[in-house]
Amino acid sequence: MAHILDTILSLFLVIFLGSLISRKGLLPQSVRGPLNRLVFYVAIPAMIFRAIASSSFHESFDLTLVLGTLAPLPVVFGLDFVFGKGLRIRGEELGSFLQISFHGNLGYMGLAVAFYALGPQGFAAASILAGFLIICQNLLAVIGLQWC
Repeated sequence: MAHILDTILSLFLVIFLGSLISRKGLLPQSVRGPLNRLVFYVAIPAMIFRAIASSSFHESFDLTLVLGTLAPLPVVFGLDFVFGKGLRIRGEELGSFLQISFHGNLGYMGLAVAFYALGPQGFAAASILAGFLIICQNLLAVIGLQWC
């Protein structure tokens, strides 16, 4: 537990340092945007691809974990849809409400925690899980936005 807490605190320290660098103007906006896109569209996918490609799918894939992670999503989605309707949230606001009810910060935080706390094998397993999770979240997102 302490190792995971250290990992999370370290990640927040990096986020804080980035915020501080940004506020002090040490990294201008003209550089931040392209660097963010580089990390999001190239570095993270390359890291995920490398982890999955170099690991054994049989060892990294756990059907129980995938099902246990995905099963609550439609339940939360349905409950929040009913809850949102009960609060009389309408239209686009209900769509936004539904989005934030089941989307997490897997891309930046979750995978980073998995990488540093669980090592390469754990990161590969988390990356495979992320693939299933993202598909399910996007499917629910489209459904939710169509209903609203």
